[in-house]
Amino acid sequence: MSGESTLEETLHTPLPYTQVISEVARIIAVVNHCEELLSSAVHKIAQGLNIPHVAVYVLETNETSVALRAIQTPAPNTFPLHQVHVPIHSDTLFGWAIANQRPYYIPHLEADNPHRQMDHIWNDAQSILVIPLIAGAQVYGVLDVQSGQKNAFPPALYNVLCTLADQLALSFLIHPPEQPRQPRTPKPQKIEVTESLYTLAEAFLKTCFPTLTSPSNFYAALTNFIHDHFGSDLSFALALLDSDQQVITFPALFENGQPLRVDPLPLGEGLTSYIITHKHPLLITHDVEETARTLGVRLIGTPAKSWLGVPVLWGDEALGALILQDLHHEARFDENTKHTLEGVAPLVAWAIQTHRLQLEVEEGQRHAEQEHILLTTLLESLPERIAIKDAEGRFLYANQALLRHYGVDSLAQITGKTDIDLGGEMGSLDLAQDLEVIQSGEARVNTPNYYFSLQGENVWELVSRIPIPTPDGKSARLIRIAQDISEYIRTEQLAQRRAEQLLASAEIAREAISARDIDLMLRNATNQIRERLGYYHASIFLLDSLGRYAILQEASGEIGQIMKQSGHQLAVGSRSLVGQATALGRTIVANNVQGNPDYYPNPLLPETRSEIVVPLRVGDRLLGALDVQSRSYDAFQPEDVQILETLASLLAIALDNALLYTRTQQNLNQQRLFYQIISEASGSLVVEEIIEKSLRGLHEALPAERLAIFLLNREQVLELKAHAGYETDVLSRVFWQLGEEIPGWVAANRQPLRISEFTPEGKFQPLASGARSALALPIGYQNEILGVLCIESERPAAFDERDQEMFATFATNLAAVLTNARLVRQIQVQAERQRHLYEITSKIRTLTDVGNILQTSAIEIGRALGAQRVNIRITPPSPPSDPFRSRSLLNESPTDNDGHERREEL
Repeated sequence: MSGESTLEETLHTPLPYTQVISEVARIIAVVNHCEELLSSAVHKIAQGLNIPHVAVYVLETNETSVALRAIQTPAPNTFPLHQVHVPIHSDTLFGWAIANQRPYYIPHLEADNPHRQMDHIWNDAQSILVIPLIAGAQVYGVLDVQSGQKNAFPPALYNVLCTLADQLALSFLIHPPEQPRQPRTPKPQKIEVTESLYTLAEAFLKTCFPTLTSPSNFYAALTNFIHDHFGSDLSFALALLDSDQQVITFPALFENGQPLRVDPLPLGEGLTSYIITHKHPLLITHDVEETARTLGVRLIGTPAKSWLGVPVLWGDEALGALILQDLHHEARFDENTKHTLEGVAPLVAWAIQTHRLQLEVEEGQRHAEQEHILLTTLLESLPERIAIKDAEGRFLYANQALLRHYGVDSLAQITGKTDIDLGGEMGSLDLAQDLEVIQSGEARVNTPNYYFSLQGENVWELVSRIPIPTPDGKSARLIRIAQDISEYIRTEQLAQRRAEQLLASAEIAREAISARDIDLMLRNATNQIRERLGYYHASIFLLDSLGRYAILQEASGEIGQIMKQSGHQLAVGSRSLVGQATALGRTIVANNVQGNPDYYPNPLLPETRSEIVVPLRVGDRLLGALDVQSRSYDAFQPEDVQILETLASLLAIALDNALLYTRTQQNLNQQRLFYQIISEASGSLVVEEIIEKSLRGLHEALPAERLAIFLLNREQVLELKAHAGYETDVLSRVFWQLGEEIPGWVAANRQPLRISEFTPEGKFQPLASGARSALALPIGYQNEILGVLCIESERPAAFDERDQEMFATFATNLAAVLTNARLVRQIQVQAERQRHLYEITSKIRTLTDVGNILQTSAIEIGRALGAQRVNIRITPPSPPSDPFRSRSLLNESPTDNDGHERREEL
């Protein structure tokens, strides 16, 4: 099989209904022999409408049975022509339809068991429709249609078959059966069918039938037909009833040989309404106005001299009326004219109903075509892969989704091939399942299917296989609909994995937050990230004190321990992923490390295919980074990144809390130690002893650091009083001027100085070589600077703000102790002087001679002060107010008893 096939060709859509009706009507008009006409019509109905069993049974002379006269069936041997006779009593399908003059429809024959065993029913029939053939008042037989499917005759097809039955019945007026027929159910005013009536019907069909497709042409042809057979001088009108609007329209109206147009008339007014309402013909040969008044009808328009009206009936429904008028002569019409017009009325009714049905069918056909277009468009645009296959499993139709699945461009590339032809052995299972459904005839809906695609991807799909039965009820084709649910499955699996990841992340974070041991916390976190989240490797890097290197703090597995022991570290800002993440402060993802030119593979981790590095950040502080590696490409999708970033944030908080807890414990221990040091130092009143004890205690607390204490002497020069941790010959310099180097700057500015790292070009240099960082604090009490405490470390950035605050408190307390010792010493000196003064005064008081007093005072004062020489000078009093006395006194000089000048010296 080759070439393109449309969906309509594949599904074998029947011919358009209007085409079948037209072709049957053409057969009736062309074929003159009844038997040949019925056989051709039955064949056309069966073929055009795709109905397997179609038969016509004609009423026999005895009127108690019908005989098979034409048939198209899958089982011709079962129904020989002229040999099948079916009784038409009320218990049979045919009898009921003829007696009630209505179709009989059984949509599901199996549910109606009594009718299942009748001789005229095809063995494989599942639904049956019997339509009586009625023309005028005469019943001629039945049209029998049967299908191998249930509910095979929906309303649209039902109406078409009824129209075709009416066509066949009217054909008997033109080509009567060989045996004369008697009316089945006599009615009042029975019309005897004469040869002139047959001729009239044949003329009507030949004149008006070709114009059925055009209403205006039909009305014109009908008017010409009436004028040809009833007189061209007559007024003629075709009235049609609009039952919805309850008005009467006149599509054909001729008066005095001229067409007229009138507005629709309300139903109930005029003689036309009368015959339509009563459904009986009306013949008025004289006194039309008087007769109308007698009938209670108001005339409309110019009254005629003779008036004839015949209702146009379709079954019990009044479609309209045929009206003949003679405006000038009475008794123009008689009973023969009425009977003749009554014979024309069914033909007009049939034509009108056929036209209406054609309009309905055409409208239905347009809807069907639109639905077909919509269906085709839908099938072509659906993501489901849809195929139609024949009985051998070969493709007849495939939509675009299926063509894309097989990587072909057109239907011709797939038509006639099987799944094995297109997919190799991978398609054998699909083909086998398709053939099983075709053979069993039982649909399989939403069967799960799993396989590897031609590209090696996992594919999950739901497959529905629906057999398409033939008219005999057997499966001949298959519709297969495959819905790819791979994305749903992957999404479900991903959602499940996300849920597991979130749960595991929450548990990892919860354990980390509750931990106090930093090393244990990091070790558990890295191992659980690898094991519970399913990654290849996990490690945590922490920044060094200067923020220059990311040092491996913990890593998962034995490989991680090897890397940790080797002191693995990466420079911040290096081309490594860890270096970039710590430098930029954002997550770095490489879903294909082999395609990353900046990636340097770790020989200890050769299976890494994807890697992500997430910064460990608390607020604006960057602590380090979480590094996670996977064996799979594209392992870190946005959801994975979000989960790991959340986990990293929680780990950073946990790490910060643990560091804070550890630092707090260290500070508490140091505070206790500092308190103990100050307490011990405060027990001494000697400055040198206080300094020595304090420095010794600090060195015990900080054995790896270098310590020095400087005090200001009387000359306001810093003097080294004690040091520890330095080599003996390093600090040979003892004195430092204010503003000179670290001690002098701190004393001069009276504020701490913290240096994270010494550099050759820096402003300050260490007290001794080898130191990389320093912390210097003023030793002051209130507003007085006593000295400087210097601490140097061989580690860079060994001191932070907390250290500065803690040691500042220590320096303040030390200053208070030193100040207190000096005050106590001053008080002791003052008390000793007061005691000596008291003793001297006591000795002097026992003396009466001035010379002894002065001599004793000089000796005691010199002994108290440790002086080698003491002079006491007595200044004479001022002279008296007497000028003479004053002058004599001024001229006198102190002398002893011998007249010499008196003077005391020791």
